[in-house]
Amino acid sequence: MTDPQYQHERTEPRRVKKGIIVAEGGPDCTGDSPASRLWLSVLERSGTEAKTEGLRWGALGQAMGIAGLPGRIRVRVQGIRRQPHEVDLLVPVLSETVREMVVERLSEDPRNLVRIEEGGIPSNLVGLIRELGGRLVPTGADLSAEMDEKPIGFEHRVVCAAAAAAQLLEQDLKPLLVAVGLPMDDLAVLLRDARAVRLRGALTAHRDPRPTTAGPDPERNFWRGRSSSQPEAMGPFPPLALLMRLGKPPLKGKFPMVGLLESIYRTVAEDVDRDRTERDEAMASPPQEN
Repeated sequence: MTDPQYQHERTEPRRVKKGIIVAEGGPDCTGDSPASRLWLSVLERSGTEAKTEGLRWGALGQAMGIAGLPGRIRVRVQGIRRQPHEVDLLVPVLSETVREMVVERLSEDPRNLVRIEEGGIPSNLVGLIRELGGRLVPTGADLSAEMDEKPIGFEHRVVCAAAAAAQLLEQDLKPLLVAVGLPMDDLAVLLRDARAVRLRGALTAHRDPRPTTAGPDPERNFWRGRSSSQPEAMGPFPPLALLMRLGKPPLKGKFPMVGLLESIYRTVAEDVDRDRTERDEAMASPPQEN
């Protein structure tokens, strides 16, 4: 029997079940997306040997998952030892000012809240953060990494973790948003509060409604209809904004409630428009002489 002290040390990483497989050429992310920026930033900081070995580990599926934590993106990397490493890419949290401005701007459109409640991300969120001076991904010397909660250089395990993170973030940006301080659950709560303040308690999905405490009741006038000569009092609004307040269909899509309401909504709107047009034409036509 061979004495343990003379056994050869393991030189190849252990096999991983259901690891994140990264192509040999790098993660599948292109353009100016946050995932692509993160990957390019890591490549700039790592050496040739670290890139080669890190991508080899990525192709072996050594990365096992990604999680967003405040100030960091964490990826578990198996490697040679039994216990996987926890590799963190450190990400600065957005300032309170930027987050407040993001919430204020997103609350202007009810579709943003609907999209979050349906499990998505507002399409303009990344551009809005950049516009307001925030950064989702640090670059250059601002980018740093830790392994098992200790500072580490950009060696092959960090490259492997970054490749896997970039590949997953290209498909779903939520872990990065958690890291910078904008988790979707919290953002949904903030948007509801912001819209409640913006609408002053009015039960409407429309943007910046007119006050209903003075003058004619615009909600009642809307259903009564109005002639084309009257001023526009409640628009323009996003299409089907009232329906969007309902959120995603109930009963897990087994009954298309929202689709049914949309059909009714459109039919009623078409009838109102037709009646209004006929009435306006009748009023504009001169009376016939007997």
